[in-house]
Amino acid sequence: MRNPAVYGSLIGTFANDGEAQAFLDARIADGFIFDDWSGVGSTGVRYYYDGRQRNAASLNQSGVDLTITQSFELDRGDLTLRFNASYIDEIDTMLVEGAQSLDYVSTYGYPVDLRWRADATWTNEAITLNAGLNFVDEYDDTTLLTPETIKSWTTVDLNARIRLGALLGDVYDRVQFGLSAQNLFDEDPPFVVAAIPRHLDALWRPTCACAGKGRANDKDGVVVRVGACLGVR
Repeated sequence: MRNPAVYGSLIGTFANDGEAQAFLDARIADGFIFDDWSGVGSTGVRYYYDGRQRNAASLNQSGVDLTITQSFELDRGDLTLRFNASYIDEIDTMLVEGAQSLDYVSTYGYPVDLRWRADATWTNEAITLNAGLNFVDEYDDTTLLTPETIKSWTTVDLNARIRLGALLGDVYDRVQFGLSAQNLFDEDPPFVVAAIPRHLDALWRPTCACAGKGRANDKDGVVVRVGACLGVR
């Protein structure tokens, strides 16, 4: 209730207990379920909030996406440098018609204003090496009575892959070994009281070693890979 104007008609008020009870009775008659956890019924209730799922009345988002790639041919292999960044200037949202709009960028449950990844890949016939630096900017946890700033998060990823066929001959042509480390230095994501931080992604294993062999079916173009992966949390 820090800013009720943002919710517009989603929030209603009761002048007294009688109005609150009449509203509750009407909702129950319509098939709504009322769980009285406090045991006081509608006594003392002066506000209600319509929490039914609905589309926002309007949402305007602006920002810039940037991608830069540069490749170099070297004596012992090829080097590729990449930089990807996403900057969101605003996410101006009006929940219902007539309500006050609000900019939700870099708040809990919404995208942060800035995130980027810079990486370098070196490859030749036998080896591929990749190193990446990831950054996610800070944001505000607006679920708290007093909003708190959740700090930014920077991580490093490393990946390596060896193709044995290029080293040992055609008999090992489809055998590869790989080592992958996400968040190499095990940087803890920023603590968030409400729930899972927005910084997290689906990769929970910082280190993974894999070995596998692929077999191509030339008739239908299907590639089958069989292998094993060992993860360290």
